[in-house]
Amino acid sequence: EEQQEFFIQETHALTSLSLSRDSKFCLINVSAQTTPYVGVHPVQEIQLYDVERRTLVQKYTGQKQGRFVIRSCFGGANESFILSGSEDSMIYMWHLHTGTLLHSLPGHSGPVNSVDWSPCDPYCFVSASDDRSIRVWTREGNEGNRREFSDKVV
Repeated sequence: EEQQEFFIQETHALTSLSLSRDSKFCLINVSAQTTPYVGVHPVQEIQLYDVERRTLVQKYTGQKQGRFVIRSCFGGANESFILSGSEDSMIYMWHLHTGTLLHSLPGHSGPVNSVDWSPCDPYCFVSASDDRSIRVWTREGNEGNRREFSDKVV
């Protein structure tokens, strides 16, 4: 059986990507670094591609990314949300299909480089930061379940 290649050509630096569990969507972080192309301005966005249709479906903005690699992921029930770290020490959450920014969550004191959603609990995700901490987040109302781990914990 012949495999088809899916090729995306961007004018900006691509820093990370994530594939949805069903392999229908690909999430791509686009860096805000300067570009060598004349007339092309730096962007800070996450792009959602429909792999089967080979089209750009949605763009998510608000997070800061320029100097560091910032990772994003799918998550929540039916992977209905997009979650991303940011250079402004925040965590951003959008609705997958509408692109609406739902939450900007404080909690770290340095750039948030990586986030990941629990494969078992649609209300739980983790974040890692240059502040040398990992935070575990749960749904509102369960603040007692939010735990912080840092490099000082033995």
